Amino acid sequence: PTPTTPPTPFWSTQRIIGTAVGVAGLATLGVGSYFGASAMGSQSESNDGHCDDANRCDPTGRQLREDASGAGDVSTVLFIVGGAVLAGGVVLFATAPSPTKTSDEKSAQGGPRTQVSLGLGSIQARVTF
Repeated sequence: PTPTTPPTPFWSTQRIIGTAVGVAGLATLGVGSYFGASAMGSQSESNDGHCDDANRCDPTGRQLREDASGAGDVSTVLFIVGGAVLAGGVVLFATAPSPTKTSDEKSAQGGPRTQVSLGLGSIQARVTF
């Protein structure tokens, strides 16, 4: 008799790690959004009587502008890091080995199978018999 290998589950270790990394990327983007909103709020507050059209500011306006600049820098860094981490999670998830089926599941499947994939600027279709 031929030894059979157990089927590979859909939620393999690589897919679980990819999901966790992707969620961390999304969380980082969320924190970056918070800092971006904070930067815009500080900038707007500095324009409410603390700074004029020529960007001359009183001490409060100057501090608000510095706070806005710092929060904007943090937001930019978090967006870059969050985007990279999210992309890494997607790659980990997408490149995980496909789950294998037992011979019983394969024979019960029967008939042709169609798969359509969408990518950036591409559409792929595959029919398996």
